[in-house]
Parts: sequence; C-alpha cells; structure tokens
Amino acid sequence: MEDAHVRHTHILRDRQRAAAVASTRVIYAHAALESSTQCILLRSRTRQALARVRREHLLRDRADRARQAQGKQ
Repeated sequence: MEDAHVRHTHILRDRQRAAAVASTRVIYAHAALESSTQCILLRSRTRQALARVRREHLLRDRADRARQAQGKQ
C-alpha cells in the first residue's frame, strides 16, 4: 500500500513539473510573439513616418520649383 502511495505521489509531482514546464513554454512563446508583433508595428510605423517625410519633401520641392518658375517670369 505504501509503495502505491509513493508511486502516486511521484506521478503527481512529475505531472505538476511537466505542467509547470509547459506553462513556462507558453509564457515564453507569448512573450516572443508579443515582441515580434511590437517589432512589426514599429517597422510599420517607421515605414509610415518615412513615407510621410518623403511626401513632405516632395511637396516642398514642388512648391520651391513653382516659386522659382514664377520668379523667372
């Protein structure tokens, strides 16, 4: 009877350990995914900011050329 109890205790302990390892893996996977998502968002925001700056420069250059063309007339 004692051996069965000890075996059962070891089985429960092993299962708890396995569950703890599994939950830790889930936590790490979630953190990696979150980090990856943040990285993607940052890249997207950076791309959007660069596009906005390019548009602003284009508009400024067009306005400068238009002013220069009017000044020559």
